[in-house]
Amino acid sequence: MDNYQIAYLITLAVQILISITILARQGYFYKKGQNKADKEDIAELTKIVEGVKAEFIQENAKITSDLDILKDRRGKSYTQAQQAIINYFTDLQSFISYSIDISIRQLSREKAEKSLLSIKEKKYKFDVSMSAVEILIDDNKGGKLGGEIALNCLHLMHHIEGSLRKMLPLIATEQHLIALLENPEKLTHEETLDLKANIEKNYAAQKLLGEEYYEKRFELLKPIFELQQQFKLFAQQFLKA
Repeated sequence: MDNYQIAYLITLAVQILISITILARQGYFYKKGQNKADKEDIAELTKIVEGVKAEFIQENAKITSDLDILKDRRGKSYTQAQQAIINYFTDLQSFISYSIDISIRQLSREKAEKSLLSIKEKKYKFDVSMSAVEILIDDNKGGKLGGEIALNCLHLMHHIEGSLRKMLPLIATEQHLIALLENPEKLTHEETLDLKANIEKNYAAQKLLGEEYYEKRFELLKPIFELQQQFKLFAQQFLKA
């Protein structure tokens, strides 16, 4: 087993441990009370960890292709600094991709809370990778780009988190109003009309929030994409040095 394979396995183990730590910190094991997880919790945790593992392997393979690593440097071991660059770019790509996939319309509370947990997890992984880059790479350009990317990603995460939290009470209200309409025999004609009007108002509020969310997200993603491309060029040069 060469140095690169060892570094990769260590990195993968760290990523999985980070995921478990974040899940625990967010209260996963406290969900049932008494600090115990039942069989369903353990099964779900195993599923999540395996998903993180599969996702990391897939993204790591993709990024090595993007950076022309396998084509130009086949069989060569990487330094810690070079591996830190690869890990950083991989985790950045994962954060961006997940941010693009998040929708705030037609969400259940469970799905919204899962999205909040996942985006924080990916941002934390990205921050850990950034710390490694700052420690191992003595290059002002790389550090400056990394810092600008981290700041813009933080703004994006706050926007997503804030929008999801605004949408949750609207979704809860909508579900409550619809449930009341399911028993029309208990309502007067006026009450039925009021409920339908409130449902329309709620839908309009969700629609407006959704439009604002996607427009703002697009604006926040543009500088991240630009900085990502700049960092990719820096990474290519650094890996070929």
